[in-house]
Amino acid sequence: MPRPSISGIFCEDIREEKNGMFTIVGIFQDNVNIKADAGVLPKLGMYVRTSFENKAPIPPGTITLHFSDGETFEVANITQEMIDNVVTTTTKQDNPVCTFVSRALLHGVRISAGRQSIIAKFGEETFPVSTLNIVNKKDKDDKDAISSSET
Repeated sequence: MPRPSISGIFCEDIREEKNGMFTIVGIFQDNVNIKADAGVLPKLGMYVRTSFENKAPIPPGTITLHFSDGETFEVANITQEMIDNVVTTTTKQDNPVCTFVSRALLHGVRISAGRQSIIAKFGEETFPVSTLNIVNKKDKDDKDAISSSET
């Protein structure tokens, strides 16, 4: 199977602009500290780009968010018809690369400590896309309810 190029991020918000572009707000680092009594994120966004060469299309697949408590949320279901349409369009435009942009914005997300992962599956192959590690911060005197670590 041809290998797609897949990249994704977790963020606080995704805004669609009038010109068709998207603005991504509040990109989370890999590790996020949340106080023990604040286990709800007001918003959790996921933005995923899946690209492949139009001469080597990928099979149908899904992009899924896996929560640390075992729950899942389907971000995208990329069908054969969608793949055929994007290959036809990019070939007519003389572009060599096809891209799907998948995005989701969840509100009031009750989240547990541990890893939240975006996983893509095309055909029988599984691809890790992005991980958000939630750390349960027990120090209630800390003024930052949510903070990220940087390197």
